[in-house]
Amino acid sequence: MNIYALLSLVATIAYIPLLVITIGSRPWQRRHKLFVVFLLAAILWSLSSLLCRGDFFPQYNPMLGKVIIIMFMWMAVQFHCFTSSFFAPSQGRWLPFAYASLAVVIALAMLGYVPEQMTVSGDKLYPVYGKWVVFIAIPLLTLVARNVYVFRKRLRVLDDPMLRNQIVSLLIGIFVLTIFTFTVFLPWGREFPISHFGNLSNAFILSYATMRHQLLDIRLVLRRGVEWIGLGTVGIAAYLLLSLGLKTLLDFPLNPVTLTVEAGVAVLVVILVYRLRGFFFEKVGKAFQRQTYDYRQRLLDFVSQIHNVFSFRELGGELLPLVIKAINCKRACLLFPESGSGDFTVYFIEPQGEDNPLSSLRMR
Repeated sequence: MNIYALLSLVATIAYIPLLVITIGSRPWQRRHKLFVVFLLAAILWSLSSLLCRGDFFPQYNPMLGKVIIIMFMWMAVQFHCFTSSFFAPSQGRWLPFAYASLAVVIALAMLGYVPEQMTVSGDKLYPVYGKWVVFIAIPLLTLVARNVYVFRKRLRVLDDPMLRNQIVSLLIGIFVLTIFTFTVFLPWGREFPISHFGNLSNAFILSYATMRHQLLDIRLVLRRGVEWIGLGTVGIAAYLLLSLGLKTLLDFPLNPVTLTVEAGVAVLVVILVYRLRGFFFEKVGKAFQRQTYDYRQRLLDFVSQIHNVFSFRELGGELLPLVIKAINCKRACLLFPESGSGDFTVYFIEPQGEDNPLSSLRMR
């Protein structure tokens, strides 16, 4: 595998955590299914580019060039299907147009019109799309324009902050993917898989939107997945860089000695990753939970120390501030029954002070 195929490999790996976690989340809704199909198409697009640019099967490169075109168009259409699921019910999603465009591209690829040829330049292998690429560009630009028009119109009247953030995240993903995709019309964009920067960036945008703005309701599981996959990616990248550096500097041949050295490198990387585990998880937790992270950790420590406490009143004054700061609650109170009447009255309150309207709360 050459260096030009490495980005396609990274983009392929980046989507896998999202796919696995989305498949494992229950219950499924229609939007989950659309998201899964889009992720599958995105993975297959990057994977087909990896197999072609890596020159793993030279005899199949012409066929892989066609597969790249088809998988890309399928990914773009499925992304539109997913984003358009956020349209208002009265807005047309133009799905027949999207799938008709996909059918046209498949026909052009099968007939050999796109790509026109596969070009080899040094150790770079890439498709030349030719004039028939307009049958890909025009439908995709039309769908992009449709998404931007509908979302911009909806943002003007939308008062739901969560939905507003979701739509803004989707718009950012659309712009990033569009800009990087159309670099294929530039000479350096054809030779290098620049478009997969957009694919990779879109994966991270959707990951962030899923966790921060509940694009899909899988935040807790996804956070753990991002932590472990991110840590694994750091380990794999470190291993590849160290191995590549050793081979470049020392010109190692492939023999038992080099394999032993690489095994030693792998062990060092495992130790490094294990040492970074706590630091990495802490940084990811703070990135997604922000100011509530420290309070959540203190709350976990607090809960682990209350096994031998029999009176909740002993702990309420310490527990209540941690709880409300961990979940970003503005005000709260903890009520206990009075010994005589049995009515529940406020015993602890946050924030403290008589100006808190909960201070006089009483429940019969």
